[in-house]
Amino acid sequence: MKWENNQGLPTRWFSAGCTSLSIEQLLEDTDRCRYFLPSTRASLAGSSPTLPGLEYARPYAKTPQFAGLLPDFVYRSRGGILSTNYFYSMDSSAENRQPGLFETVRREMRLRNYSHKTIKAYRSCIRKYAGYLSPIHPRDATDAHIRKFLLHLIEKEGYGHSTINQMINALRYLYVELYKRPMVVGEIARPRKERPLPDILSIEEVTRIFDSTQNIKHKALLMVAYAGGLRVGEVVRLRLEDIDSDRNMTHVRKAKGHKDRYTLLGEAALGILREYWRSYHPREWLFEGQDRKDGKARRHLTERSAEAIFAAAVSRARIGKQVTFHSLRHSFATHLLEAGVDLRYIQDLLGHSSSKTTEIYTHVSQKKVERIQSPLDLAMRRRSEEED
Repeated sequence: MKWENNQGLPTRWFSAGCTSLSIEQLLEDTDRCRYFLPSTRASLAGSSPTLPGLEYARPYAKTPQFAGLLPDFVYRSRGGILSTNYFYSMDSSAENRQPGLFETVRREMRLRNYSHKTIKAYRSCIRKYAGYLSPIHPRDATDAHIRKFLLHLIEKEGYGHSTINQMINALRYLYVELYKRPMVVGEIARPRKERPLPDILSIEEVTRIFDSTQNIKHKALLMVAYAGGLRVGEVVRLRLEDIDSDRNMTHVRKAKGHKDRYTLLGEAALGILREYWRSYHPREWLFEGQDRKDGKARRHLTERSAEAIFAAAVSRARIGKQVTFHSLRHSFATHLLEAGVDLRYIQDLLGHSSSKTTEIYTHVSQKKVERIQSPLDLAMRRRSEEED
């Protein structure tokens, strides 16, 4: 059904078709629509802008969580009760459609060449922030609102320092890059950084994990990841041409921070890869996912699948430590350090921008403490000598 609104813009009604619509979903919908109609009726068939019980072109103000967040022209019921049946109009004139908050964030971050993961994380942070702030729009918030929000995340929701730091980064981007209001976040203090040490697998434990994996594809995946200290997202995105068999190297492309690097492959990993290739014959991706139902070319193995493969191997190997796929990368660096490899070379192989990031492995390496004796052993040895 088409009609003219009071701005003379052609519109068309659609049903959202859902029984519950959160403020986050409404904010997301403003990326593609401009007008909302809450209605107690299941259908708008035969209705008009003068539908009884509705007021035309009035801001929705009686329900606090929606005030100030919806577009300028919103329908509301006179009773102030928003029903579970939402209807919105799509402006049929493309030039009149304006992107909403989250679409604007996405576009601006893509223009700045942010990764898809970072965009997704920032949008999630800003969405949570906007939901907490409502009915205040983020552009109207002050530093006091941000501090209250962060305190809520820490005290009420138990967020850790890394999540809070990511939230601050997202809000800093919102206010500095989009709203050009750096003073809003300029004095926001960051939580003190926790410095947990990673759990490290011994060489014997790594070998047990490989031995417990009978599937040649899964074994090749784990061995290549450990041999080069690869992140899970890096190993599943390797292509056939990334394996340099002549130099025994792996070319990691567009890794974290959009950086390329070369890392180790080794004879053992190369041998298992050749055995894997003879059995599976991958065409584009080194580790392909399952066949697609639409008949299109296979995608690479998903990160979640790789993590599940590792978790199953750890369980079969009866490893009691709390380890993840990333522990292979931690173990790679630690074992190189214990073998006497210079920290600077390890930094290059891992792709770390700062040597401080790599220095954490000096705290978990046994190399510097293997010659130090426990004072308990010294005391017991001395007592044993005295008794003799």
